Amino acid sequence: SAPRISYARNGKPATLRGLGGSASLKNKQLLLTVTNPDPNAARETEIGLRGARLKDVKVRTLSANGIHDHNTFENPNAIEPQAGVATVTTDGTVVFNFARASVTRLEMTLA
Repeated sequence: SAPRISYARNGKPATLRGLGGSASLKNKQLLLTVTNPDPNAARETEIGLRGARLKDVKVRTLSANGIHDHNTFENPNAIEPQAGVATVTTDGTVVFNFARASVTRLEMTLA
């Protein structure tokens, strides 16, 4: 679990989950999509795969310098997914640093 993010909504304190995610499994492909909504801090995270061995991990992250940056018709490639690297420890734990204000896809091939 990641620390919650505090902010004000309509003048009242509120919080968001530090990281949000979803996973799907098809055959030996595990797809994990994670959002880091924090505009100020990256989140280094350990992902444990219980009962499975990892063969390969491919990472793509969508992030920008500013949280209001966006693609336009004049600049349609201002923000593009970038390849990343996850570390796999000797016990099979995946370690990844989720960029601030980002969406990341980890495509894992299981052995």
